[in-house]
Order: sequence, then structure tokens, then C-alpha cells
Amino acid sequence: MALSSLPGLIFLFVVPSLHADLLELLNGQRLNGEVVSESGGQVVIRISVGQGNVEMRYPFTKVHAVTVKGVRKIVTAKDEQPVSSTSEKRPDSKPTPESQRSPPSTEPPSPVTRTGPSTKDILKGIDQSGQTQPDWWDGVQMVDYPKSLDMQFPEPPKGSPWNTNQNIGQYMWSVINENESRWKGGAKFMMHVMDVNKSNPEGLSKAMDQMAHIYTDLLEDYERGAFWLQQKAKKFGGSFTTGNAVKLANCYYRLGSRSLAEAVLRKTDNRSQGVIKLWGDMGNLTKALEAAARLASGGQPHNAYMAAGDACRSNGEFQKAITHYQKVLELEVPEGNQAKRVNQVRDRAQASLDAIKLFETLDVALVADGTYQSSSIGYSGQVNVQVIVSNAKITNLRLTQHQEKQYYSSIVDTTRQIIAKNSVKGVDATAAATLTSEAIINATAKALSPGMKKQ
Repeated sequence: MALSSLPGLIFLFVVPSLHADLLELLNGQRLNGEVVSESGGQVVIRISVGQGNVEMRYPFTKVHAVTVKGVRKIVTAKDEQPVSSTSEKRPDSKPTPESQRSPPSTEPPSPVTRTGPSTKDILKGIDQSGQTQPDWWDGVQMVDYPKSLDMQFPEPPKGSPWNTNQNIGQYMWSVINENESRWKGGAKFMMHVMDVNKSNPEGLSKAMDQMAHIYTDLLEDYERGAFWLQQKAKKFGGSFTTGNAVKLANCYYRLGSRSLAEAVLRKTDNRSQGVIKLWGDMGNLTKALEAAARLASGGQPHNAYMAAGDACRSNGEFQKAITHYQKVLELEVPEGNQAKRVNQVRDRAQASLDAIKLFETLDVALVADGTYQSSSIGYSGQVNVQVIVSNAKITNLRLTQHQEKQYYSSIVDTTRQIIAKNSVKGVDATAAATLTSEAIINATAKALSPGMKKQ
């Protein structure tokens, strides 16, 4: 896809030849490097970090302008505001903490011209991308799957042992999800599974779910992820499970349509951690906390208060986040099978409490040059990080040890965000692997805080 085909771009002018492309973000950050891709509702730029390179991805909604080979184009105007509600904000914005908010204005809102991708553009892009294969398709081999797999995709018998050589769902979970090098080949495999199951509704439905998962959760290709979710709904009754509804809403939001995302969430069962997280990511803390209250009253108070704390933290409401994390610790641990899972939530709440106390005071500009290490609890155990700071900038962040398996795109995405923002504040946890993202964010804060110079 050529850069000129990005939705919402406005040609401005040609600048003299540059040694590198330039990406300008709405938060004021400027990145020099090589723009290598503009598909899936996002711009990918390759930049030099230390002795190597890293590819960083930004949705159109966070990009102000792109300069490629001297041609500068506006993606989203800096003064862009949603026109449907004075309470809405750009997807990348967060509410100002209560103590810093100004009294509401009595003046009527001024008319605003929107220059970003329209809802029509986004839906058209989803349809066009979904009906074509990605650029990498022809250069990737389908995974060499076990020929003993039951291609009809049946549910495994209750109580049967885990068998990745027979059950496709288990094969996808343990073999594809846990191996990044197989994600693209897994998409080609799932296309084959769909073809095999053309006359088998049950198998086809599961295969379409898996295809949407691969594009959305693994490859972060939100256009194709949304396409397969839409196709699944059209073919099988037009409705979504709560999980798929949240996934589709997240795709719409990442592609730049807050209104489409909200329309889906409003029709979704709000008793879901995914719903709480996405309302929080979109900056609507009121809706997030309302959903958390419903989840708590529905019998999952530990998960509800944990998700509420995460939503508050992502919106800069640190004291409210602390209150919700403390509620998790104050709840009794149930007996029986739920005890292990609840104790895991309690460990996460404690880790977040320990880290959040550092968030408000942590300033990378005050951290001495050096290499820092720390860890925090993830899904399967401790996640260890190493952070390198040079000239008041985080120049490298990597995981040195972890036991995570279903981390999806969280390791690359979360480390990329922290480096780009040069901060742990305002970093969105990857939707499909929140626990791993959360651990990376917390561990980074813990690592850098001791390195701050005394003022």
C-alpha cells in the first residue's frame, strides 16, 4: 500500500531531501528512521536503537504527520476533537487528574473540522484489507502442522489429555501462540482450515475466530482482525460473544473510530474485564468504573477491583487506583478451586501498589545514565527487565527472563511504547496479554526509580 493511500492524509508540501523519514506524533514526539509499512491502520517506522534497529508501530490516531522521501503529509490535525460530545477525547488522550481540572466552561463549543480518517474511511479500509492478503503473504510458508490434527475442529472430549497433535485449538494455543515465528504461517494454516470446513458450520466458526485472533492479538493488523470478526457475525447470526465484541471494539478504536468502538461496547455485557479495560483505554473512566461495579456485584470482586485500578492508573488517577488495588487485598480469599486464581490477582494488586507509588515521582530526565534491572509478577511468574538510559532517554528495554507463554504482541508492543514515550505513564497494556504488559510496566518503574538523581 502506498503512503498516499492512507485515509485522511492531506498533501502539504515537498521538503528538501532528508537522510531519514520523519514521523511526528500528536504528543509532540518526532522520530527519525525509515517508514517501512502503512497497512492495518498504522504506520511502522524502523529506528536505530543502540547497535541495532527496532520497528515501532503507531495507529493513525496517534500520528500527526509523516515525511517520506521529502514528502510531508498530515495524518491527524493537532487540533482535532470529536464533534459528537464535549466529553469525548482523541483515543490517545487521557483525562486530566481531578486536582488539575478547570471548572467547566459556560461558552458553547466551537465548530471543529475533522481531518483524521472518517468512520466511512475506516469501514472501507477494513473491507478492502480483508478481501486482500497482506504484503507478506506470498513470502511465508504455511506452518508444517501435524497431519494427525482433526481438521473438523471438534471440541475435545471432557477430561481428555491435552493433545496438540490432534486438537486444532490446543495446537493453536501451545504451538502457534507461543512461537512468534509461526504467527504468519499460522494465518495461512487457518485459511486452509476454513477452506476445509466450508460445509461444516462448527469448524468454520471456530476457524474464523482463530483468524480474527491471529490478526488482532498476534499481528496487530486491526483492519483484517475487524474484517474476520465482522464476517463471522454476518455468517452466524449477526451477534457477537462478549469476547469478540470487545475485540472488535478494540480494533475500531485502534483504527481511529471511537464512535464505532463505543457503539459496540454499549451493546455488550458490561460484566467483563475486557470492557472495563477498553473504556479505560479510551479515557472514559466513568464507564469503566460502572462496568467494574457490575462485575463486582456479579460475583467477581477481585477481578473487578483489579481492572478498575488499572483503568484509574492508565488515566492518571493514581490515588483512585491505589484505593481499588487495596480493595483487592482487603477481600477474603475463597476456598477451593478459586483460591489459586484469586491469590494471583492479589499478587498483581500488591505489585501494582508497589509500582504505582513510583509513577508520580518517576522522571526519566532525572535518571542517571546506566543499565537498570528489576522484575514484577506476570501471568506465569516473575518478568525480569533490563533498561538502558542514556542522555535522559530510555534507549533500550528488553526482557532478560520470563516464563510467559501466551504473551501475544505484548512484549514488543509494551517495550516499544515505553521507549517511545520515554516513560511508564500512559502506556496501554496489550489487550490480549494485559498481565504481561502490566508486569513490564511495573518492573520498568521499579528499575528506574533508584536511578533518579536527588534534587
